[in-house]
Amino acid sequence: MHNDEQTVRVVTDDLFEILEIPNAADEQARVDGASAITREIRRRKLAPADAAKRLGISQAQLSAIMNAQIDDFSREQLDGMLKAL
Repeated sequence: MHNDEQTVRVVTDDLFEILEIPNAADEQARVDGASAITREIRRRKLAPADAAKRLGISQAQLSAIMNAQIDDFSREQLDGMLKAL
């Protein structure tokens, strides 16, 4: 049996900066916001229709956020949605 060694690298720096993503801090904040929204909706066990209504968005937009498709949402919009929850 062949035993391959695997190397794991722990990234402690901002991944967006490491990847040289433009506006890294803003991108990270948007990802963090969408993640927090998703966690809170799941924690509260909200139905998609109820969550979307509470956030003032469509169910399709909610689905996009929960699937990390956040190109159409600003940091401010995501922050406002999180506050609405």
